[in-house]
Amino acid sequence: MLRLSDIEDALIADIKVGITGVKTCETHEKVFDQMLLAALLPRSPFILIRYGGTNPNEEERLADNASGLNNREFFLSVGSENQRSRKEAQRGNYDLLDDLKERYDGKNLVVGASSVHLFYKGDHLLFSQDNLVVYAFILGWDENS
Repeated sequence: MLRLSDIEDALIADIKVGITGVKTCETHEKVFDQMLLAALLPRSPFILIRYGGTNPNEEERLADNASGLNNREFFLSVGSENQRSRKEAQRGNYDLLDDLKERYDGKNLVVGASSVHLFYKGDHLLFSQDNLVVYAFILGWDENS
């Protein structure tokens, strides 16, 4: 079984070379507050990665009458700032969200000598204030697959 830290490191490295326009990509475990957001403004557009946990796949469990697969998740906080308007910052995020989905949904991420099959689980607005907009992009994989 692959280690979370190895998957996270591979994901960060891949985003840095595969998603254009990202200024900052790193791990992130803090709650978004005014101080953090002020520090992030000069580092945008950014993608901050946080491990989200494990959820049993209920559909698999019911179909097989077994324990099922464990879906694990990373939450990617995707943020963009635009001096002209919040709308332009939001549209900058749309491009990043589309790029992430295209690059990772249904694709394998190489992790050392192995790989992990990733899939898109959704996205939603996390934060919007002044000219900074942040979305959560949820990326999952099945631990036992």
